[in-house]
Amino acid sequence: MKTLPIYFLLLLLPLFGFSQTDLVKWNGVLNDQPSNVPTVLANYVAADNFTASSNVNLNTNWQGFETSGWGDANAAVDYSKYYQMSVRPTTGASMTVTKIRFKYQGEYRKFEVRYSKNADFTGSVSLGVTNPAQFYNSGTQKDLSVNIPLLAGERLYVRIYVYDRVGGTTWKILHTSGNNLPPTIVGTVTAPQPLSGTYTIGQALSNDFKTISDAAAAVNSIGVSGPVTFLLNDAVYNNTLGENFPITFNQFAGTSATNTLTIRPNTGVNARIDAYNANGTVPVQAVFKMNGADNIIIDGSNIAGGSSKNLTIDNNGQLTYTNRAVIYLVSPTGTNAPENITIKNANLQQSYTNGESQYTMGVYVGSDTSASNSLNIGNAAAKIKKLTVSNVTFLNVKEGVYILDNNSTSSALQNVVVEKSTFGGATNDERTITAIYVSNVNGFTIDRNTITGVYRNTNSGDLGFAGIHIAENSTNGTISANNLSKIDKTLANGKGIAGINLSSTASVTNITVVNNFILDVTGPGNGGENQNGFGIGIFSGSGYKLYHNTVRLTKDQYNNAGISSALFIDNNVLNLDVRNNIFVNTQPSYSSRFAIYVATAGQATFATLNNNNYYSVDKMGSIGSFYTVANIKTLAQWKAATGKDAASTAINTVFVSSNDSHIAPFDVINQTLTAGQALNVATDIDGDSRNMTAPYLGADEFGNTSCSETTTYNADGTWSNGLPTASKAVIINGIFAPTTDIKACSLTITATGSMIMPTPKNLYVVNQINIAPGGVLEMSSNSDLVQINSNVSNTGTATIKRNSSLIKRLDYTIWSAPVSGTQTLTQFSPMTLLNRFYTYNPLSNMYAPIADPASTTFTTAKGYLIRTPNNHPTATPTVVNGVFTGTPNNGTITFPLVYQDAAHSYNAVGNPYPSPINVSEFIDANINVIEGTLWFWRKTNDATKSSYSVLTKFAYAANAAPGGENQFAVDPHGVLNTGQGFIVKAKSASNIVFKNRMRKANSSDQFFRTAMDQTEEADTEASRIWLNVTSGEDVFTQAVIGYTAEATLDIDNGIDGESFVDGNANLYSIAAEKTLAIQGRPSFTAEDVVPMGFKTEAAGTFELSIDHMDGIFLGDQAIYVKDNLTNTVHNLKESNYSFTTEPGTFDARFEIVYAAESLGTDTPVAAPKDVIIFQNAKQVTVSAPEAIKSVVVYDLLGKVMYVNNNVNAQEITTTALTASNQVVIVKATLENQQLVNKKVLVN
Repeated sequence: MKTLPIYFLLLLLPLFGFSQTDLVKWNGVLNDQPSNVPTVLANYVAADNFTASSNVNLNTNWQGFETSGWGDANAAVDYSKYYQMSVRPTTGASMTVTKIRFKYQGEYRKFEVRYSKNADFTGSVSLGVTNPAQFYNSGTQKDLSVNIPLLAGERLYVRIYVYDRVGGTTWKILHTSGNNLPPTIVGTVTAPQPLSGTYTIGQALSNDFKTISDAAAAVNSIGVSGPVTFLLNDAVYNNTLGENFPITFNQFAGTSATNTLTIRPNTGVNARIDAYNANGTVPVQAVFKMNGADNIIIDGSNIAGGSSKNLTIDNNGQLTYTNRAVIYLVSPTGTNAPENITIKNANLQQSYTNGESQYTMGVYVGSDTSASNSLNIGNAAAKIKKLTVSNVTFLNVKEGVYILDNNSTSSALQNVVVEKSTFGGATNDERTITAIYVSNVNGFTIDRNTITGVYRNTNSGDLGFAGIHIAENSTNGTISANNLSKIDKTLANGKGIAGINLSSTASVTNITVVNNFILDVTGPGNGGENQNGFGIGIFSGSGYKLYHNTVRLTKDQYNNAGISSALFIDNNVLNLDVRNNIFVNTQPSYSSRFAIYVATAGQATFATLNNNNYYSVDKMGSIGSFYTVANIKTLAQWKAATGKDAASTAINTVFVSSNDSHIAPFDVINQTLTAGQALNVATDIDGDSRNMTAPYLGADEFGNTSCSETTTYNADGTWSNGLPTASKAVIINGIFAPTTDIKACSLTITATGSMIMPTPKNLYVVNQINIAPGGVLEMSSNSDLVQINSNVSNTGTATIKRNSSLIKRLDYTIWSAPVSGTQTLTQFSPMTLLNRFYTYNPLSNMYAPIADPASTTFTTAKGYLIRTPNNHPTATPTVVNGVFTGTPNNGTITFPLVYQDAAHSYNAVGNPYPSPINVSEFIDANINVIEGTLWFWRKTNDATKSSYSVLTKFAYAANAAPGGENQFAVDPHGVLNTGQGFIVKAKSASNIVFKNRMRKANSSDQFFRTAMDQTEEADTEASRIWLNVTSGEDVFTQAVIGYTAEATLDIDNGIDGESFVDGNANLYSIAAEKTLAIQGRPSFTAEDVVPMGFKTEAAGTFELSIDHMDGIFLGDQAIYVKDNLTNTVHNLKESNYSFTTEPGTFDARFEIVYAAESLGTDTPVAAPKDVIIFQNAKQVTVSAPEAIKSVVVYDLLGKVMYVNNNVNAQEITTTALTASNQVVIVKATLENQQLVNKKVLVN
């Protein structure tokens, strides 16, 4: 902290109390023009303009202060007509007036001089009447000797009354024109005391200072002895009103972190400071210059402690050939840098843009500049410390905050903060070219700024370009929660173009980039790698940390050349830590478009790289130059090449809008984003709390959002603030009957409110639900309640309805309650016999009756086997109308599993939410706790039927229970519905976990889900066959075999599903000595052989058939069953296979095979790498060394887009393929039945 002792400064002050001097003069001329502006003794005296009452017609001209209309001849004095002069000591000073002097000339016989210390001139004292006065002659000097003391805060008003006309009507007081002595007040001054307290600034006589320049001069001269506040009382401060620019603050005495100087508008005042070119030719370097000064606060709010912006500071300079700033911080010496400077709550503006090669800056830290010259652009002489720019709007500036600090190394943190500010412009002429530039700063924070509209279409002057640019030896910084968009540069200049440009030269930067939105950076489309548009560009330096950023590129580059990338990493950038980010490049065309691009292969670019989401409509990533095709990677290839990003994904994230990078909270695909790593990032870009154990990827912790506004549904059926949205807190205060899905930020049902969600409409709530006593919230069966925020708790009682599957009297369902509260089992199913409520006992592997169901409430996430009501229909399968009452469950829920050994580890659990959950996400979250198979009680009351259907992430195998796609099968395709209980097999005595991110909506009218939602894309990678064995109407069993790159020939937890082999008949496959209802196998080859087993309790004739299939089996791929007992081979695609059997278990009777060589022939096979599939002029070409039999093209949802089943050639190109900018799946079958699959981007 630099200090200058007050006593030292006072020793330098002149002792004006010992001699008389001119306190103030009104020279009459200023800047070669007549003027009534005073010239005062600087630092000690303040005065007002020379004035007159309006009724004497004051005309300040080259002859003097001329008036007329004083009255007639012989008239008495009229005290309403007067000249006036006023003077006062500056703050802290005092004076004694000893003489009043003026020279007059005119045609009146008399005048009187009076003075007062009151603005209304009450209590005035006469200094005498001059009679007769000289007239009809040259000017006459008048000196009045007085002794008028003025203490601090007092003001002297002097008036001259002229009367008794002699001839003409004019009378004037002469000024310096013509070498006359101007009107002057003479006296002595005592030195002012250092400032402390509050002082006002304005033109009115009641203010302490007339101009900000006067106040600055005073504080520079006399210093402070306590905190000082300068209040701006006027609306305008400019050159005309006496300001001298730049208003300069030097280092002043008495300043400290406590004794700060604050400049702000007074209460109710909206102030503007305008700096113009003096004489139209003198450059305006800046409006304010902090010349080594410390502890200064420019606060634009007119409310103490407020955040309103009531101050505009405008550099109105119009010279196009000069560099200029609004606020300029300079170090006059190598040890005297500004320190502890705060600029906040203000508008910083440049009304006129200068030349293309010149700088037009908002806040500039740099080298010193001689007065009256254009600013020098260079490094500061000393290191700045504790600069804060907060809540500032930058208007029409090329460079917002531009810091060229001293290039020496600083071991102390400098604590430079740029936060909550707005940069950019609505038109190209107003837009910024570099919002924030930080060079050679150790210790900085750039936080919560909005940067939109960064644009440049010239390289003149080689000025920088970026949203945020970190340069030179900058270290130990944080760039957080900034929102950057619309960053455009049309010409290349050999430098990187980025929303955030990281170009520190430090070998260990320790710079963290976290929680930022970056949307649309467009460059010229240059052929070089690093001269195009990048969301984040890392061009030099090492050791950066990139966490939780969302980067989106959606606009084309300007030319069709080079690359664009959401994240670009240049040569020699090392040891990056990149986690929990979303990098998306959906630019429609032009250039090669990447999500991530590393310019050089083989270097230690990443220390840590994981849990990111990469998506590009063109190319996912490249390691090394994209000109080498082998360097371009898919996500799988990227993972293999880097050995990192194991938990990263490639999902086309859906955002709120094209201009809003918040995640669309209720979009299905977004709910499949994997959880990020816990990185101790407590909040997101909006300041909302993050999940500290499993945060969302990107800058937005979606589902944990503050509600920005409120709308109420009134009793009269109107909304107070429009229809509900995901950003509104919704209050239901009347009877509301929705007809559409409802989205709300939060939901409150008042005591008089009611909302019944009809089938199949869904309710989506980001935050909490509160239901007042008497209020009604009811979810019909097949309508779902989805909540996002895991950190809120609901209150009140809701009604959740859920229908069971089609069952008969005496049948059972495993139920799980979606609510918590006091509802007992018998209240839920009052007509069920009391001895027909069960829980599953893992130690006995039996269902145990509940002793007192009338007093037993539902345990959250536990499964209860409950028989149908005793009055349920016996003949016709009918749903049970389940009705749950209680507080809707929300957030992370755990349930303890019982485990004794592998044989005693089955537990009945259930979906705890009033919405479906995704099976894959549930299994993945618990894969180390349970075997990845779920079993569902699915049967009518018949001991001969199998009790359980089987579900894994890969498929669903039905059992003999009515309903669904055929009379038995009900396929959930990866979703567990509300109220559904099921069986899991524990690996240990651990807890299973349910999380909000698993929750989905489906509006299904079945207890099991039948539509594909979250697993569609994954399923298109698989090829599966559902095989049934039936006999008459009473026997049904199903097994699934399929192919996916994720499977092996061993047991794959989460893919393979074990069969319980119960009931009167079972079909199963065999792997690793286990009987499987579902088996996943590696990528398909036509040579594969799948052993199948069959068990029956009765002899008879049975029929083996294909229930349905997908993937490659939708084409011409044959599916044969080989009966090893009869040595029969049958094509199941042509017809069902009928066989007879005795009772028993037959593990080796059947095989499923696909190709002739599996049946004993010898057909040559082409290597898959020799089958080439590629895009060709928006069509697809397939070339093979063997004859091609058929080609089928699917989209990612499995829809057939093209088929040719009679190719009979070694090369084919599709025709009329209507694909555009999308990935398709091409499946080519050769004449030898060999199949080759490949994804191709058609654009």
